[in-house]
Amino acid sequence: MTLHTRVAIVQKIDPKAAFQLALSAICTAAGEEHRIETAKVNEPEDYGRDGVLCIGTVIGQGLPGIVECDFRTGGPLYAEDYYGNDEDTEPDDTRWLCTPACWLEIGWDTGYGYRSPEGLGCSALHARAITFMHKALSEMGIEMRWYNEFDARWHPGIENLDTLSAAGLEADLWFRTTALPAINSLISQYMREV
Repeated sequence: MTLHTRVAIVQKIDPKAAFQLALSAICTAAGEEHRIETAKVNEPEDYGRDGVLCIGTVIGQGLPGIVECDFRTGGPLYAEDYYGNDEDTEPDDTRWLCTPACWLEIGWDTGYGYRSPEGLGCSALHARAITFMHKALSEMGIEMRWYNEFDARWHPGIENLDTLSAAGLEADLWFRTTALPAINSLISQYMREV
């Protein structure tokens, strides 16, 4: 179970530069800057999603999260707001907005049980990374929006980051008091049977 936070970058930016910025933001947010230079990264790959390419970190190297960047060569990821395949959706109903019009999208995926060396949980880590991304992009004159999976909404800039942190604390509490004990119980039961 993971927290997946998406950031839509509105104006044109080089995908590799955006990916590197996202990797730097999450590693810096975790206080693990030393991982930026040594992180293993997959080459851009076409997953057969209508010309969308993805750059991503290799899983299993101890990074504070998986980092990905979805983009298209020679144009924006989405030229217009994208609502998915729901034909009943009204165009101004942002609750169902899959992705706003953007040049590309980056994402961080961090386990709910994650703790940084400073003790940050996944939601505080992502909130801090969003802040770093926003600062760097603002200095380049580039806008961004971030998606909060807890309220299922896109937020401009760094607006409403407190909702990510608050909902993350609730998710963390649930994980530690409900999910983890259930997982441990199942493992114990399995070990007794083996």
